[in-house]
Amino acid sequence: MIKDLAYMAFDVPDLDRSIEFAQSIMGLQVTEVQGATAYLSSNQRHHELVLTQTGERTSYAAIGLEVEHPSVLDSAPARLEAAGGRIELSTAPEEQFAERTLTVVGPGGHRFRLFCGMPERGDVKPSETGVPPSQLEHATVNVSNQPAFERFLRRGLGFRFSDRILPFASFWHCNHDHHGIACFWRPRTNGLNHFAWTITEEQLPQVAPLLAERGQELAWGPGHHPAGDNRFIYFFDGAGVLIEYNWGLGVMPPVGDYRPRTRVLGPRAMDYHGTFPPKHHRNANTPPSAHGSLADR
Repeated sequence: MIKDLAYMAFDVPDLDRSIEFAQSIMGLQVTEVQGATAYLSSNQRHHELVLTQTGERTSYAAIGLEVEHPSVLDSAPARLEAAGGRIELSTAPEEQFAERTLTVVGPGGHRFRLFCGMPERGDVKPSETGVPPSQLEHATVNVSNQPAFERFLRRGLGFRFSDRILPFASFWHCNHDHHGIACFWRPRTNGLNHFAWTITEEQLPQVAPLLAERGQELAWGPGHHPAGDNRFIYFFDGAGVLIEYNWGLGVMPPVGDYRPRTRVLGPRAMDYHGTFPPKHHRNANTPPSAHGSLADR
């Protein structure tokens, strides 16, 4: 049903600041600016990051999921609603760049925009700034009702189980990547914990010096996640959203040989090096937007 996680959309209070950070630290390229909305990408996609200025606090408007075929959108509403989703009429700005879209709000107010037909950029030149990733990789959300959200992922969106860390985390894949969506159980919180980009091993040490020039430190890492077998660093972006950079994410069968498993939370369940995420990482939460975009208000 779902081909991959394609983009993240955010409402931000200071568009210029968010763009500057994305360019100078992350090496993302602005593909287009229309009014209060900017589109950025690390590769041939028209956008992997959509930023809309609202003058309010930072919130995440939607997670963009590319479907395998347009026909998926014909049968999806009934399946999504049966799994606990609510179909929502939307006029989000990025919808103009898709052939078809369908917006669904899952348990906890997490909004997913299913689409097909995003245009590609023709001549993509290497970024001259920051540490540019190769692609958007995954999103990890905080959920107050983990069973309901997992049921929505599995039965509604068709994600498949990859890993679990008892009692609070689970990881789910829609293609061969170990996870496109992960969820952390937070009894009273719904929102985005972080979203992740793929980089190379050589790039991993390059981010901390750039952050230091701005008086900023890594939020966690470097480390090595057992769930997914990936190396990681975390940092906060210009809008206060937690970002993960990682390389070496596990590959699921039949393409790879990563086998799903369940771990119990302990000293090495989060990091093979034995470190545990600091409080500001554990408590990171960008709340869902009350509406899907500025245009909905």
